[in-house]
Amino acid sequence: MFGFRNVILIVSIIVFLLPIATFSEGLSTKSVPDIYYMSKKDGYYAIFRKRGHREDVIFDSGSLLRDLPGYAKYQIPYDVSPDGRYVTFSGLSKSGNMDIFLLEISSNKIINLTRDYYVDTLPVFSHDGRYIAYLSHERGGRYYENLFIISVDGRVKRRITRDYFKIVSHSFSPDDSEILFVKYMPYHSAISVVDIHSSGVRDLTNFDYSNRSPSYNNDGRKIVYVSDIRGSFDVWMMDSDGNNKKMIFESPGLEYNPRFTPDGKGIYFTSDFVFRKGKAVEGNTIYLYNLETGEVIDLLDEKFDCKKFFCFNPRFSDDMRFICFEGKIYEEDKNRHFSIYVMDMETGKLKMIASRKTNAIEPRFGVRSH
Repeated sequence: MFGFRNVILIVSIIVFLLPIATFSEGLSTKSVPDIYYMSKKDGYYAIFRKRGHREDVIFDSGSLLRDLPGYAKYQIPYDVSPDGRYVTFSGLSKSGNMDIFLLEISSNKIINLTRDYYVDTLPVFSHDGRYIAYLSHERGGRYYENLFIISVDGRVKRRITRDYFKIVSHSFSPDDSEILFVKYMPYHSAISVVDIHSSGVRDLTNFDYSNRSPSYNNDGRKIVYVSDIRGSFDVWMMDSDGNNKKMIFESPGLEYNPRFTPDGKGIYFTSDFVFRKGKAVEGNTIYLYNLETGEVIDLLDEKFDCKKFFCFNPRFSDDMRFICFEGKIYEEDKNRHFSIYVMDMETGKLKMIASRKTNAIEPRFGVRSH
């Protein structure tokens, strides 16, 4: 377990662990994999793709929503297929229903997959790209949701859960046989897993505390998550059957959205406990925890000159060469928006690659098509 008291030591030696750099002209975006992100275009959310120096709008929700009420423009969670061919998202159809859509990037063809009378949201691709898991109020009533899966051709649709809870996140296991999800109740949440064939549910944690943001490692044997069992949200890890729960990082602040690194040797997450030049400062940062040594590295140390910086949703590229995230420097006299940053892990060079007049959020790496 790594506590916040050890952060002081790590910060003091970080210059030897990771190349230090401020914003650098030396980071060439030509070597960076495609990065997708979400922002607004003409008042409607759109999905953008950054490829080298080129930026394309691959989907403009205004094309579907311009004739609908104003609140419709804010509905567009999305995911990119593992092969980079498709984007799935939820949005209001012209009939006014919240449906799941599939966009073929090369042809710009959009298919409405669900076409029902329910609220369908939060689509997530399976690892083999054949199915999409999503939440729906179908058979759950007004206040509850169930998990469904649908094939990308729309021919197979199946209800997976039969509970009466609000579900706040979900993801496929590495072999696509199960779905990991979080059941929410006021002030508490629990982590469960469901078999997509039998619909059998196993509860990995209980509702005594809030347990959130679970994520598998590559072989599906371990799960990392955050829990407030000790008062604030710290990073925990457990076996995929719910056994051997262990806290691996604690701080006086809050930790968010932990994930295993692609090579399985580390865990990275954001935290609002930030230590700069011998003192705690406001904002948040990205930590990388080494599972073998227990060392923790502040990936953004000295990159923002101790300014109040906020960052969320970090993602590593598959080869771990790059990490992208959304972030903004807070200044009281300026209304800054979140922008997309990318950092070269080999050189420590950091670059803002997307900045718009509204927030740029939810970055993720895609697959190059050339």
